Amino acid sequence: MPNADVSRGIQNRLFAALCEHWGIGPPDIVAHDFGGSTALRGHLLDGLEYRSLTLIDPVAISPQGSALVQSAKQHEDVFSHLPAYVHEAILRAYIDGAVAKALRTSDMSLYLHPWLGDEGQKAFWRQIAQMDDKYTQEIEWRYGEMRCPVTLIWEKKTSGARCRTEKSCHAGSRLR
Repeated sequence: MPNADVSRGIQNRLFAALCEHWGIGPPDIVAHDFGGSTALRGHLLDGLEYRSLTLIDPVAISPQGSALVQSAKQHEDVFSHLPAYVHEAILRAYIDGAVAKALRTSDMSLYLHPWLGDEGQKAFWRQIAQMDDKYTQEIEWRYGEMRCPVTLIWEKKTSGARCRTEKSCHAGSRLR
């Protein structure tokens, strides 16, 4: 779907619907980056119950977005129409920036695959263009309402954000 809403504003509702469809009891959730935002939004806005929640570098504090993200948000059409080899090179660098150790070629291919080709490229940049701090701002003031133990795992470069959230977690929560 070329103009589908893939924002964080819809992802939590889809996640909640999936959990309801599966009929699973309160699960242990491990979520990274946007998945962390989706899990937080699902819990705080959609009433999903978790036995525990482990967040790894979650998109949880505003403002967010690298210089690349800010440029892509302003120029989605340009990024969506980059030559395929340039798009792939940017993707590789983007993914490399999110991992502690370089991925094996076969592992990198798994992450790249959905975002390659004309449709994948447009979908990737559409997702970036739909990033909006409002989806974090809707919930960041509610972190004290968490109803499950939360473990936050932050990369050292995000420690400033960690300090702002440290006192707003569930009583059984841990920071790493």
